[in-house]
Amino acid sequence: MGQALKHELRMWNKETFGYVGSTKETIMLTISELDKKDEELGLDEEERIKRKHLFAQLKLMNFRQEMIEKQKSRSKWLQERDLNTKYFHRLINWRIM
Repeated sequence: MGQALKHELRMWNKETFGYVGSTKETIMLTISELDKKDEELGLDEEERIKRKHLFAQLKLMNFRQEMIEKQKSRSKWLQERDLNTKYFHRLINWRIM
């Protein structure tokens, strides 16, 4: 039962979020191509709407990447069990003096 759930969650993650890094690169490349075309020939209304949509997607990908990094750092912190004891000991010693 656990292996099946793990597999389903991985598939859901891949289908829903995909690979954030490669998706970001693809979006940025497309925006760059549209910018180049805009400088040379100009963009029609459909391309301007597409460019605006791509910027919204890029913002979403940046947010997702930030959340992934935040979760990874939290996971690392929980694994290492850093309780800031050195900081609290200094604080208590400072108050006693």
